[in-house]
Amino acid sequence: MRNVLLLVLLSVTALLNAQTYFYKLSAVVENGNRSAGNGSGIYVTFTDKGCYDSDIEGCTMNNGFLNLQLKGEGKIQYKGTSYWGAAEYIFSVDYKLLNVIAGNCVYIYNKSNSSTQRVSTYCGAKATKSSAHVNPVHAGGAVGIGVVGDNNEYRGKLSPEQYREHYARWEEQARSCYESLVDIVNVGNGDESHINKYKADESVAHQSSLRTLLIRLQGEMRKVRSEAASYGVTIMQSRWETCSPPSRY
Repeated sequence: MRNVLLLVLLSVTALLNAQTYFYKLSAVVENGNRSAGNGSGIYVTFTDKGCYDSDIEGCTMNNGFLNLQLKGEGKIQYKGTSYWGAAEYIFSVDYKLLNVIAGNCVYIYNKSNSSTQRVSTYCGAKATKSSAHVNPVHAGGAVGIGVVGDNNEYRGKLSPEQYREHYARWEEQARSCYESLVDIVNVGNGDESHINKYKADESVAHQSSLRTLLIRLQGEMRKVRSEAASYGVTIMQSRWETCSPPSRY
C-alpha cells in the first residue's frame, strides 16, 4: 500500500512539474515543396524525460512519447512516437520554433501564447499501427538537424551559401567523372585523338568503377539540393545531376 501511494505521489509531482506549450502550424515541407499550414495546432507537454502531445491541461492525447535526445548545438531534439507515428520533434533553444519530422514531411510550428482550441489538432494522416514504429525518413531523404521558422526566419543546418557551395563541389566532381568516361568510351570506339591520354585497352572494370562513382556523386548532389529545399533554399538542378553515363564500348 505504501509503495502504491509513493508511486501516485511521484506521478502527481511529475505532472505538476510538467510544462505545456501551444504550437500553431505555419507551414509544411513535403518532398522539398513548401505549403502553408492548415490552421491546426498542437499542445506539447514537457517532462524531465521527454515530451508528448497533450491537451491544454497537459493530459496526453495517447499518441506516444518522445524521449529527449539532445540539448545543445543550437537545438533541443526529441525522438519517439507521436500522432504521425515515428517522429522527431526539434525545437529552437528558446522553444519558440518547432520542426516535426515525420515520414517525408517537415511540419513547421511557431509557439503561440493564445489559442481557442483545448486539444491538439493535426495536419496529415494519423499513423496506422503498421507504420507507428517505422523510423522517420527526413524530407527529401536528407534533412539536416536544424529548425526552420517562417519565411523570414531561416535556421537550417547550413547557410544557403554553404548549401550551394557543397552542391557546386559535387557538381564539379560529377562533371570530371563524366568527361573521363567519355574519353574512355571514345578510345574504345576508335577515336585516336584520345590515345595519348587513355590507352585503348582501358579495362572494363575501370569504366565500371567510374560509372558507379558518377551515380554516387549524382546521389550526393540530389541529397544536398533536397536538404536545401526543405529549408526553403532553391538550388537549380545541374545537368550533371541527371546525365546518363555514355554508352559502353
